Amino acid sequence: MIRRARREQSSLSDDDDSTDEGDDLELQAWREGIYGEMPDMRMPRYYYETRTWILCLRSIAGAVAVVSPFYLVTNHVSNILTSGFEPCSGSGSTSGCTYMRFWGSDDLPGSGFSFVRVMNGVSRPLALSVPGAQPYAVEWQTKKAHFSADDVYFHGDPSTKYALEHQVRSAEEYFDWQRRLSLAIMKLPLCFLVAPLTWMSEHWTDHGGMHLVPSGLCAGVATVSMVNQCEQDDVKERIYNHLRDGSSRWIVISVLVLWCLCLAMHDLMLLSGMFDDDFATPLYVSGVAAFLQGIACVALFTWAVGATEVFPAPLVAEDPSCMCYYQLPSFQAVLALSTPLLLVYDWMRRLRLLAMSCLFGDHVFSAVFIAPHHLVRKTMLWSQGILISPKVVGTMKDPSGSWYDQMMAQSGPNAFDHLSCMLRGLWVLRFIVSIRVGLSAAPFMVRAKELLFSVSQGATGDSSWILRYVAQPFPSIVVIVVGILMVKNLHDRFLRHDVVRVLVRSNDKASPCVRWSLFLVLSGLTVIFTAASAEGLWPEYMYMVDPKEAEPPSLAQAEVWGSAGFVCFILVICVVMMEAFPIDAELFLLSKAGDEKKDSKDSRSSRGSRSFRHDIGDRASSEELSPSSSSSRRKCLQASKDHCEETRVCFY
Repeated sequence: MIRRARREQSSLSDDDDSTDEGDDLELQAWREGIYGEMPDMRMPRYYYETRTWILCLRSIAGAVAVVSPFYLVTNHVSNILTSGFEPCSGSGSTSGCTYMRFWGSDDLPGSGFSFVRVMNGVSRPLALSVPGAQPYAVEWQTKKAHFSADDVYFHGDPSTKYALEHQVRSAEEYFDWQRRLSLAIMKLPLCFLVAPLTWMSEHWTDHGGMHLVPSGLCAGVATVSMVNQCEQDDVKERIYNHLRDGSSRWIVISVLVLWCLCLAMHDLMLLSGMFDDDFATPLYVSGVAAFLQGIACVALFTWAVGATEVFPAPLVAEDPSCMCYYQLPSFQAVLALSTPLLLVYDWMRRLRLLAMSCLFGDHVFSAVFIAPHHLVRKTMLWSQGILISPKVVGTMKDPSGSWYDQMMAQSGPNAFDHLSCMLRGLWVLRFIVSIRVGLSAAPFMVRAKELLFSVSQGATGDSSWILRYVAQPFPSIVVIVVGILMVKNLHDRFLRHDVVRVLVRSNDKASPCVRWSLFLVLSGLTVIFTAASAEGLWPEYMYMVDPKEAEPPSLAQAEVWGSAGFVCFILVICVVMMEAFPIDAELFLLSKAGDEKKDSKDSRSSRGSRSFRHDIGDRASSEELSPSSSSSRRKCLQASKDHCEETRVCFY
């Protein structure tokens, strides 16, 4: 592409010296540059362009470098030694492992939308009813629940009786009317989203429901003996590691490999110059890469949630009815769930760049370009680190025509329609991924809070003060700040800017009544969920004042933390999508660009191009594109004429 553009520049040059057949393209480009007419200014030898095959190798290496960190973390966490697992045991009946699993398997049944606590030396697992907030146990292979430790069933199961009594006391001390209300509010959307998975797991498979969870106490074995035996290395060797041996890991690796191949293929298409006359095909490959990265986000979160679950191991190899339960250390679990968050952030960034590439020109994934600041600051969107924009300022004119004109000439008037459909599909996938992130955040928040509590217990000095009074209340403060930003963003998008018009692809402004109604409903829900989540994530008094004397987190606390984490991450993802990586306006402009020249082929190179560029300028200057970038775009548009006169070239 670079060489073809230079050949066109050379053919249009007025300087006879620059078109000599003996001169190479780099020398011609130098002579057409800002120092070409000065006799003593000669081009340095190392200004020659890198060979194409080296650029292609670099693009392949860049694609591998993008994908490899996610593979390395997956491989590292999956292959943890069995000696690194922590047994789900504690002092008496006060401790254990809390997990949530949406879809069951042979090794571990699903728990649905409830957190389940299992303990070595305790026969039956425990859960918390919602909205009653009462702990209960379920009999083995039956669905009969027991809420009271005085039930006849517990006469033959004292281990579960003592554990249930402790959880009942903890729930009564922990819950007041505010926390009960907060739990009911936060649990409602979580139950609504998980209910289909729970129903399918129970009716389509035989692995749904906590009544199928094997006993944590083998018949004829005392509680203390069971706890001691579960700590033996020979029992740990029988741990079923679903992170390593499950199908989710291989799905993650397969999708990552396909994503890497698409990234490399896209860059090879651009750098080889073979698709200089077909701009649309590399964009479609980029869309496939974005789709695969979105699937990788879902697959990686599905795998990472397994790091917060329990890992069973039969005490006796021939008896799967009773198990020893283990969990990953909190740090490894949090690390496993932090990795897909980085992947989601990168994916949202790439989605926005893809939307802008469809409008203004494709870009290379594997290259970072260093540009003069005095030119960059005269280009639209430079303050956001993006030069894929309607106006790019340079020192040499590109005579090959605008991106819009070349796309229309190569692919016809339906090219932008096809790209718009592709992006709308990715826009829907973005919301699906956001919901998956929120569901994964529930167990993630529980393990993160448990990690903060355990670290606070052993900290001393200044670090203890920071952990107790800064780190522990930090999630609650984040929720409040994000909630305020969310309401502000909703106000900007619905009242100051007509986002309804953009979403429905209408040329007419939406009714003020509709915009106000949507704003009031959405902002009201945001305030309610923000208050409930902040209440649930605020630490207990003893956790902040004297964590060494505080009891380990109870099942009731885990249920509240998980529900609050779900709401917190949904709010954070929504704010990030709307503030940092909005693509609504690009979708609207793509659909409009696709309709520009269907009516008249004769005006394809003049009127349609001018009206489309005028529409982009119109919307940017009226602040209807994106609240987060409207001021930068408006300033650039107001000064565009001066910039074109100052510099020798402006190309669009």
